[in-house]
Amino acid sequence: MSEGNSIGVFGGTFDPIHNTHLKIARTAIEAAGLDLVLFVVSARPPHKRGDTFATAEQRLAMVRAAVEREPKLEASDLELKRRGPSYTKETLMELEREARENDSCAGHRGEALSTPTPDPG
Repeated sequence: MSEGNSIGVFGGTFDPIHNTHLKIARTAIEAAGLDLVLFVVSARPPHKRGDTFATAEQRLAMVRAAVEREPKLEASDLELKRRGPSYTKETLMELEREARENDSCAGHRGEALSTPTPDPG
């Protein structure tokens, strides 16, 4: 992530990621004037215990492949690095903490985080 950008956060299992996910992200970029949409792959969603078909690493790889040619879309492994269930609140707090650290180190305003869009599937 680069500093000073307006960033939308799109969290979900992405099992699998599909064209509608990408369309939602592109629409958010256009409608909200975002510089980037960050796809946060949920490692262990508390509401889907054992209900995913692909592993978290496989789902992250699918997201990375889907966004690799889209400069305003980026995959995040933030929740894969954390132990326990993946909660949106913890993820947003971590992203805000990173933005503040980048802001204090670089002297920029940091990232603006938007409310996550629910995963439609």
